[in-house]
Amino acid sequence: MVVGSKAAPLRRELGPLAWFVLEELVLAADEDPGTGELRSGVGVRDLAASLGMSKDTVARGLHGLIAAGLVCRAVHRANTGRFGSSRYVLSLPPGVAYVAPAAGTGAQQPGVSSESAPRRPARSSRTYAKRRASQRQLSFIDP
Repeated sequence: MVVGSKAAPLRRELGPLAWFVLEELVLAADEDPGTGELRSGVGVRDLAASLGMSKDTVARGLHGLIAAGLVCRAVHRANTGRFGSSRYVLSLPPGVAYVAPAAGTGAQQPGVSSESAPRRPARSSRTYAKRRASQRQLSFIDP
């Protein structure tokens, strides 16, 4: 995620909690190759664990992002009618850009082949949060 000076008014309007949650959502997001949408599959409890906050506090910040139109919740249902996991579709504001991680920047753990690597780690895993953070970068620029 690259943040420019054009994002400053929105950052002030959202407040530190919502902005902090937005940063974590972007760091955990992937770009959908078919649609180009930026999607994050991390849940509220996972966000809370990686941010060191309660799930209710993170949910409050997420609600602020949804109210501002920066995040849209996409709930998936299985064929059986059961609710699946939520994914969040992100609409980045002017002054904020998503930068995909460069190839070979830790997308998989050393010594683990892509065939044996798990697709999704266990919930509330701090190891997962640290690994995802090492894969992504957060940069601040002044255009």
